[in-house]
Amino acid sequence: LFERCGVSPFGKGIAVTDRTKNILKNLLALVIGLGLLCTLLCGAELFLRFRAHEDPKDNHKDFFSYVPELGWQIKENYSGHHRLRVGTEEIFSVHYEFDAHHRRITPVTDADMRQKATLFFGCSFVFGFGVEQEDTLPAFFSRDCTSLLPINFGSPGYGPQHMWLQIQHPDFFASVPREKGIILYGFIDDHLSRLMGEPNMVANWGPRLPWLDISEEGVIYKGLMKDRESVFTALRQKLMRLHTGRFILNRLSLLPVAPYTEEEALQMLVWLLSDVKRKVNELLPGYDLVVFAYPGALRAAGLGDALEKTGIPFCNYSRLYDGQEAALGQYYYADAPPNPWGHPKPATYEKVAALLAKDLAEYCGGDENTIGDTL
Repeated sequence: LFERCGVSPFGKGIAVTDRTKNILKNLLALVIGLGLLCTLLCGAELFLRFRAHEDPKDNHKDFFSYVPELGWQIKENYSGHHRLRVGTEEIFSVHYEFDAHHRRITPVTDADMRQKATLFFGCSFVFGFGVEQEDTLPAFFSRDCTSLLPINFGSPGYGPQHMWLQIQHPDFFASVPREKGIILYGFIDDHLSRLMGEPNMVANWGPRLPWLDISEEGVIYKGLMKDRESVFTALRQKLMRLHTGRFILNRLSLLPVAPYTEEEALQMLVWLLSDVKRKVNELLPGYDLVVFAYPGALRAAGLGDALEKTGIPFCNYSRLYDGQEAALGQYYYADAPPNPWGHPKPATYEKVAALLAKDLAEYCGGDENTIGDTL
């Protein structure tokens, strides 16, 4: 009727040409299409969120604070519980206590009698993610090596670049209680991606990792990993926050491969550790740097070969559990799906501490002169 009379339904006496009707139809189709697309995306997001119900859920953000250079650090003088669940299963519920220098407190007997110290640096494996105060690696080591006072500088998520920054912090000397001792850095494979800023990892959780310019001549602090990222990487990082975004990026192969080789990453780590050794000799001449690899570190052999020319002692425990795959549940939590195993249980720390005490027996002696004369 409207067409026969030449009258538009949208206004009295307004004629609608064929071109206008086509435009309106296309707009309506576009609106309907966008509505369907949004409905599908929302449905996909809900579906993927439901499927991801077994992702770990915990309260680790309760004991972190963001800081400029390090990116983050554990809070000072904190005391509280850390609980982690995967699905409906509680993986652990443990208590943490930190001191005024942002370090996890290590319970030690006869602390005043220990005239030398062990400064532990590293990530959650040094920190003791998921274990009680008395079950961390430094705590077990203190019972096997009774002449050294353990100090825990580890923090979840840290890479080797954090050690380089920590030893140069103005408050570092105030947190070192002895003039002589050893510095222990514990290596896992993930430290390479954290040091190099592997794009997938940065987009997923690591934009606040420190960014260093590393060469044979030295190391320069450049900022945080997020400061070096492109616009495309920033967009990818936002998409990674959504389950749908991660699904699309994976299916379209938009998550780039690491822009470095394993050899390049190991070389960067060795240059960094060499610079740490130089700075330790300048700032803490009574200390020696020792590197060790945790069980399961597949890149440990390559790191050991690369460290040979540096004079930095290296203890390789990467193959401790070879042939014991069926028993790994005794030594690791299942807290990192889809990987079968995640953070170590106390049994692993106890074994590694015993091996360290054996390999560093001369350091563990009561004679002051043993420091610097071993290995």
